[in-house]
Amino acid sequence: CNYLQELISNHHQLYMELFNLPLKPKHHFLVHYPRVLKTVGPLSKLSTLRFESKHREFKKTAVGVASRVNITYTVAIKHQLKLCATFMEEKGFMNYPQIELKEQMESL
Repeated sequence: CNYLQELISNHHQLYMELFNLPLKPKHHFLVHYPRVLKTVGPLSKLSTLRFESKHREFKKTAVGVASRVNITYTVAIKHQLKLCATFMEEKGFMNYPQIELKEQMESL
């Protein structure tokens, strides 16, 4: 990780010489990467893609809802209904009226 620290230090020096600007906060965050790599392991383990994917699902639901009254409640209910439907399908609860559940989800 000493090599990485040297690379980051060289990058910072070159950036300041080339652009004549002070470093941005994101450049400072680079200084901490070697320590994080030693502590946690590869940075791919710290990916936020799954969270962003979930956010996209909520955003898509929010855009599709006609009513803006208490939008967080509506999105939460739709998410819970969708999650419930997923659990019922995977667990094999075929006796439940799934068509009625889908109609309830669409009416929200």
